[in-house]
Amino acid sequence: DITQEEGTDSRDITQEEGTDSRDIIQEEGTDSRDIIQEEGTDSRDITQEEGPVWGAPVRAVDVIGSVFCVVSVLQKLRSLVAMNESLKTQEQQFRAHCRDEMSRLQQNIETLKAEVAESGEDKERSSLFEQQYRAEREKLQKIRLLLARRNREIAILQRKIDEVPSRAELTQYQKRFIELYGQGNA
Repeated sequence: DITQEEGTDSRDITQEEGTDSRDIIQEEGTDSRDIIQEEGTDSRDITQEEGPVWGAPVRAVDVIGSVFCVVSVLQKLRSLVAMNESLKTQEQQFRAHCRDEMSRLQQNIETLKAEVAESGEDKERSSLFEQQYRAEREKLQKIRLLLARRNREIAILQRKIDEVPSRAELTQYQKRFIELYGQGNA
């Protein structure tokens, strides 16, 4: 084998990176031969096509590099699929939460409607109280107007009373007129 003549093995190269290409490929569910065939070559064809002995290991490294690229793409796809699955479960949980919240809110609406129906009776009672309040307020307003009118009448009568002199004033006026008349005759 040419790779053995060079002193390196494809397994040695992958072991330097810490993994075996067969292990990675088998984890991904494919065979190393399948990936090499996807590249369009066979490991035996590589050594035969390159011709010189020194070119074969380089080509094998390229194939292994492309295998690692495919493996990394597959790993990315797996992580994306896992993320997609987790997003689906999160979406289902969110939808379930939304349904629960909607049913809770609908129950709240129903209880509020029932309270409004009960408060309809309260509204009738409240409107009756409101009508009584308005009637009593109108009565109070009329009474205040009557009181104001009475107060004006009382004020007018007091002025009239104040215009009429009292007995003491009348006797004083009488004495003064008599004195003035007596002075006028003398």
